[in-house]
Amino acid sequence: MEAINEKNKVIIEQEEIPEKPQEPVFVPEEIEFLEKETVAVTVPEEILYSALDFHGFLKSLDEKVTAVVIDMKTKSGTVTYLSDQVSVINAGAYTEKAINLSARIKTAKNLGFDVVTRIYAFEDSTAPYNATDMAIRYGSADGILWLDDSVDNGGKPWLNPYSDTAQKYILDIVYDAIDSEVDAILLEGLRFPEEDGMEYAYFGVGAEETSKGEVISNFAKRIYSSAVITGTNIIIGFDGY
Repeated sequence: MEAINEKNKVIIEQEEIPEKPQEPVFVPEEIEFLEKETVAVTVPEEILYSALDFHGFLKSLDEKVTAVVIDMKTKSGTVTYLSDQVSVINAGAYTEKAINLSARIKTAKNLGFDVVTRIYAFEDSTAPYNATDMAIRYGSADGILWLDDSVDNGGKPWLNPYSDTAQKYILDIVYDAIDSEVDAILLEGLRFPEEDGMEYAYFGVGAEETSKGEVISNFAKRIYSSAVITGTNIIIGFDGY
């Protein structure tokens, strides 16, 4: 019996015991933001400024909502977040309730939402009052601020798309968005004002050498170039007309 047992022991040790096949591990394929079917909701400005209200707003959203839109620079030109960029600080467009953008984005992502930050570009009625070198002027470089309508009708100034200072201001906000690792940046107001009254608008020396369309197109390329390295998606919104 000892001899038989010893023999069996040797056989067992010499046999190759087949390994148990491993269960296939399912790794979900990461889908690019622009390839997803996205339902996005804009966070109201008054809710954005309160961390508690912001969290409650996100928790209340319908389960079909997949992304939230956070305004970094509103249609009026208000900058809603804290920035270290000199151009942003000099524009004087901060709200007193400016938020920690990264904290808001982290909250949204922890709750399962993609995040889109919205930036209004040249449509801005705040910064032109504080940094006049970025504004469209009336008639000449020394003229008063150009408004898109009469004061009585609520006319507003605009940032000058031909101004290098204005372009850098917007680009620096885009850089802040990229650094915050958002899923996409939505650019609105990337245009000139409507043509009515534009015959009195002064855009600077040499502006007549480059068409308005070229200015917007070239600036959009600058924005794309700044974002493409990091893979940040750029979405440009246009008004229907």
